[in-house]
Amino acid sequence: MENKSNHKKPGIPHNWIDESVRLRINAEMKPRNFTELCDFFNYSPWTMRRKLKEMAEKIGPRIGYFYTVVQQEIMIKLIGPPYTIEETGD
Repeated sequence: MENKSNHKKPGIPHNWIDESVRLRINAEMKPRNFTELCDFFNYSPWTMRRKLKEMAEKIGPRIGYFYTVVQQEIMIKLIGPPYTIEETGD
C-alpha cells in the first residue's frame, strides 16, 4: 500500500523529500521475532530494545520468541508505520 502524501510521515522532514522519492510502507503482518521486528521497522537492535522498553506496558509480553500481529499494530500506532525510501526515477 503506497501513500501519496509522503510529506506527513513521522521522522522525515518535509523539505528533505522531493517528488522523485516515494515512501513504501511495509504492510505484511505476521508474528515476528526480535530480529525480524528490527528489520520490519528499520531500527538497529539497540534502538528497537529502547523503543520496546518504552512501550512494554502498552504492548504486553511477547509470546515465546514472537511479537503478535496485535502487538505490532500497537507498535505502529505508537512509533509510526515502517517504511523504506525508494527513488521513483521520475
